Amino acid sequence: MRSSAIFTGILLASIALPGCSQTKQSRRSASRHRPAVATRPPQNPQPPQTPPIKVGEERPALVATEVTPLTMPSAKAAVAQEKKSPQTITTSEVNQPSVVTPVKSTEPTGPEWNLAQAKRVTARAVEFAQKHPKYTCRVTRQERVRGRLQPREVMVMNLRQEPRSVHFRWLNDENEGRQCVWVDGQREGQLIVLGGRGDFIFRGRRMTLDPNGIMARGRSRYSITESGMDIMIGRLQEKIDALDQGNETLGRVEYVGPASIKEWPNPLQQVNHLIPPGVEPGFDHGGVRKYYCDLETGQVVLVEAVDSGGKLVEYFRIDRFVENPTLSDEDFNPDQIWPETS
Repeated sequence: MRSSAIFTGILLASIALPGCSQTKQSRRSASRHRPAVATRPPQNPQPPQTPPIKVGEERPALVATEVTPLTMPSAKAAVAQEKKSPQTITTSEVNQPSVVTPVKSTEPTGPEWNLAQAKRVTARAVEFAQKHPKYTCRVTRQERVRGRLQPREVMVMNLRQEPRSVHFRWLNDENEGRQCVWVDGQREGQLIVLGGRGDFIFRGRRMTLDPNGIMARGRSRYSITESGMDIMIGRLQEKIDALDQGNETLGRVEYVGPASIKEWPNPLQQVNHLIPPGVEPGFDHGGVRKYYCDLETGQVVLVEAVDSGGKLVEYFRIDRFVENPTLSDEDFNPDQIWPETS
């Protein structure tokens, strides 16, 4: 009995499940487009005769021609590529906040204008999440739990909003094989976990855990039930709604503008939530949570929080996003995902 308790304690330090958005490979990829069949070009093709345009004459509109559609990579292909070339994370990156370089802007400034812009960026991110109720992506996370900064982890996540369903699969070598599944309203709300490398005697074994218990949240500030882009950006929307009602107890929200970060190839829109002291655990003296959204799509791709001293408290990055409308009950059924352990 004492040996079993020791192993359970070891698992507590090693198993932790993401609370904000995180990942696993879908068993069924999105349907593939059939590539267009090339046809043999005619012999000695003649170039089309285009009548000359006279000075002052309006140029006729271009006629749309059929274009071979681009093939969207499936979720399965995206995950397979990740296994071939996983991103390398350096030690200096693990314990430091992102390096942000503001992009010069000639836009106006001021509290009212900043809040209006923050509302606009947030609304686009909310809309993006609503338009993608089923998707597969990669999630990189790192959190400070009970005062200790946890190791950075990389996972594949399948997410379905209705009914709320989450499946994660770890990509880190030290956690290879670890998976977890949770579906709202099923299995009495319990979390089903498959132990991986680093889980000692629980490797390859299936376990049932309380998603809000200490064993499931040993490395995360959030429960797996809070996973997803819609919930992530929804927290910022709640702060904006409170401000609209004249309630500043949850903190202020401000638009920073376009910014470049080392984790993303293109500039992102940055919106900050200024956290008052004592409002959230881990921010006794306050802090700031930074939301970075894609300029073109509006998708939230990075959320990072630091305390008043600049120490990293939260880091969640979402990339390799693939819409996955074929996700079904089978993709969130542990008896189907890893039947050999059932």
